[in-house]
Amino acid sequence: MTAISHLWPLVTAFNAGAAAVMWIYSARVTVPAPPETAGQGALMGGYLVTKLSNGRRIDLHATLERQSTWSGRAALAAAASAICSIFAIYWP
Repeated sequence: MTAISHLWPLVTAFNAGAAAVMWIYSARVTVPAPPETAGQGALMGGYLVTKLSNGRRIDLHATLERQSTWSGRAALAAAASAICSIFAIYWP
């Protein structure tokens, strides 16, 4: 076996771990609502603000955008992990 054959499982594990961490972060990330948003509605040019179960106010649109960004990064890392797994199996 060549040295690169031993490298593929390590790269696969690293990418899978990175994907897991990014997905966990994606599920937990929030964007606090600016203090000047009290009483503004999204349809009137304001922010869409909601409260979490712990009482914190968050900007829903910005939170969803940030979660989507991190989820996309995690999906790319998972895809890289799958591709590296294929190389690990079929590399001579």
